[in-house]
Amino acid sequence: QSWMGSTCTPRSAYALTTGFARLKRSPTLSRTDHTQEGSAVKEDDHLPRWATDLSSDALAAALPDRLAHCLAVGGTARRTARMVCQTTEEEMLAAAGVLHDIGYAPHLVQTGHHAIDGARYLARIGVADPVVSLVAYHSCAAVEAQMRLLGDQLREFDPPSDSFVNDVLTFADMTTGPTGLAVSTAERFEDILRRHGAGSLTGRFLEQARATLEESVGRVEVRLRVARTRVA
Repeated sequence: QSWMGSTCTPRSAYALTTGFARLKRSPTLSRTDHTQEGSAVKEDDHLPRWATDLSSDALAAALPDRLAHCLAVGGTARRTARMVCQTTEEEMLAAAGVLHDIGYAPHLVQTGHHAIDGARYLARIGVADPVVSLVAYHSCAAVEAQMRLLGDQLREFDPPSDSFVNDVLTFADMTTGPTGLAVSTAERFEDILRRHGAGSLTGRFLEQARATLEESVGRVEVRLRVARTRVA
């Protein structure tokens, strides 16, 4: 399965890799490639090289911490999918994790909602629809879209066909700090409020979405506990 469409022509000269087999053979991302020591990215994550190149090209210069966060989310998503999802979903989730915040890149901002802006860019360059859908709807993006009066723009994209797959991406995002370090969900929420303020749009979004985010994380944690019990 290829998650990068055959028509993909990214702004960067990187990432012309197509086809699942080539992605599987692409080099493993070591933490020294893009992240600081202590990142959640592990040497066995095998993050899709085309996705890391796209994300790095968009974010490395202007938003290096955001890039570190994205790479770590991709690693966590892949490791989690390996335990609780179908094998074919590992690559998709790893790619979506690496790309989920690409819409923060200054040159990609259109609406101001990073999930929509990122999904528009990825759709435009030919990334496969399942990855685009995950980016568009990750981490309760629909709640923020409504707050920004951007519901019509979000509906340009179909929601993910499997809500649990979206839960896994949300789990990875909500357990990864802003510089890529692993955190608890409570720590993640506290950090968001500390950086943005409770009265900000982001703070008000979190107030509305927190219960739903916690439910998503909780569903994944239940599946992980079951999977670990089976392995033991």
